[in-house]
This record gives sequence, structure tokens and C-alpha cells, in this order.
Amino acid sequence: MPLDMPESVLVRFKGKMQPGVTLRDLVNAIPLYAIKSGLLTVAKQGKKNIFSGRILEIEGLPDLKVEQAFELSDASAERSAAGCTVHLNKEPIIEYINSNITLMRWMIAEGYADGRTLARRIAAQEAWLKDPQLLKGDADADYAAVIEIDLADIHEPIVACPNDPDDVKTLSEVAGAKIDFIDHEAKESVDTYEELLRVAASLEDVNLDAGLVMNKLPAELSGGMRKRVGLARAIVGEPQILLYDEPVTGLDPVNAVAVDRLITDIAERTHVTSIVVTHDVEGALSISDRVALLEGGHLRFLGTPDEFRRSDDTLVRAFADRQAAVEAALAGSARSSRIADAKAPALP
Repeated sequence: MPLDMPESVLVRFKGKMQPGVTLRDLVNAIPLYAIKSGLLTVAKQGKKNIFSGRILEIEGLPDLKVEQAFELSDASAERSAAGCTVHLNKEPIIEYINSNITLMRWMIAEGYADGRTLARRIAAQEAWLKDPQLLKGDADADYAAVIEIDLADIHEPIVACPNDPDDVKTLSEVAGAKIDFIDHEAKESVDTYEELLRVAASLEDVNLDAGLVMNKLPAELSGGMRKRVGLARAIVGEPQILLYDEPVTGLDPVNAVAVDRLITDIAERTHVTSIVVTHDVEGALSISDRVALLEGGHLRFLGTPDEFRRSDDTLVRAFADRQAAVEAALAGSARSSRIADAKAPALP
């Protein structure tokens, strides 16, 4: 039986992203350039949508992180597409899989209920890493349409007008326009697009869908989403220093790792100085440039994560050996039992 597949629309980016342009701008660039090409209309009457029911194939952004590629593909639903693919290089995929393997090994060490299932997944992913192969589109494939987008031409935010993700415009086209935006629960209004966009951009920076989150009450958000909203509120004022107080407390391992990644991404993207107060030793060592250990209100240690792991200080070793015990348990070595049974100083 022949395989019946929908037609594809190819969106080909070229060039480099300009300063200040975000991934969400690239999402909105797709309908903007489709409108310019006459392939998409905003009016509901006699609406034209080249993406509807077709596969959206995206090329030209090969070095995106997997999480970013997911955001790009997830937004294909706004185009009414049947599916989406994003062509990536092997490197970001290998990085993501290695991160997943590390997480699953940690879950096994922490007593995950069905460690055998995770072990099989680890084995399968490690087998792929030994010979990483990716699917590629045919060079001579036919497309329903090809949309070319030069990143050099995108030098300002591209925003979607309220209630219609197809009605996109550049910021300069809508700057200064007065809007009547009211949260019926909070009874607070936003006077201009600029203020609304700052709020939306902060939510997008923490990988939240602004259109979804801004219409929900706090009680309707998951624990992980509430953590991200709190972070968005902190960065909207463009601070120079961010203080995190136990940012992963109460989160499951997957969301905890995601928040740790988010802290690192925001620091790299905004160049903000981040200070994280936490009891999560593994997370702290994975995201920090420098680590401090406080005891009784006094500074017991200050140095790099590598210096922390190599420290001869007995209290520091008590924390560092916890990490070593996990690593040994994952490796299945006999040393893991010796570390677990060793008497360490009582933790504060």
C-alpha cells in the first residue's frame, strides 16, 4: 500500500539572526513572509492558507537547541499545519540526548520505580550516539510552496495582533497604538503595545506561550509554569542581578533540570549576574561558574565547581561525595557502596 503523505511547504531561512531578534520573531516571520508572497490572507472571508493540512518543513537554522526547535515546530499548529520538521545538525541533538541520558541515570540512582525501562532507553540512545544518523529530505523534492526568509531583513520584533496568529506585523507598524487590554480578574490594563510586548517577551524568554499564560489565573498553572512566570516577572525590568531562592524546590527531576537550563540560558542571553541559593548540589555544580558554601552564617568555601569537587575540606567533601556517590552508583561500581556507607560529617 503506498504511503499517502500530505504535501509539504518549505520555509528556508538564510543568514544569521540579528541582535535583539528572538525565536518568537522567527515564528511570526513565517506568516509575515507568506502574506507578502500571497500565500496567506488574514481576512476570514475567502481565506487563503498555504500551510493548512500540509507539512511545514523548516531549514536554515541547523544550530538551534532541541528545545528551541520544539518551540518552532510546536508553533506550526498556529498555521493549521498537519505537522512540522526542523532540520538540525547532529551536534545539538547529541547534546540533548546526552543530557537526557544523564537525567535518566540520576533517576535510576534516586530509586526510580522501573529502572529497567530507563536502562533500556539509555542503551538505545547510547547505541545511536555511536553512529548518529539523521533523516534528510530529498534534494529534488517537490513542494506546494517554498518561502525564503533572509534573517538579515529581520531586525525588529514581529508581533501577532490580538486573537489572530496570522495577523502579524513588525513592531514599527504598531508602535504607539493604543489598545484596550483588560484582565477581567485583575482589572488591570495595559495602555500600549510596548508594555504588552515587554510582558509577552518576558514570558517567551522563559519558554512560556504568552497568549496562553496571560489568560490564566495562577491556580490554573502547573508548579513548573508558576516558577517560570515568577522568573518572567523578575526579568521584565531588565535587572543587573537576579537572586534565586531554592528555584527547583518541589519540582520533579525533569522540570528541575529544565529550570536549571533556563537559569543558564537567561544568564547567557541577558548577561545578568545570577545568584542561586539552593540545597540541590548537583544542579548548583552543573550551572555555576563559582560556588560558595555557607556554614553557620560564615563562608566555608568559595571557588569553581571543579575546585569544590577536589576540595579537602571535610564539610565540602560531605557535599561533593554525595555527587560522587551518585556517579559511582550509575556506573555500578563497587566504590558506590563504600561511599554510601562512609561516615560523613552531619550536614547543616
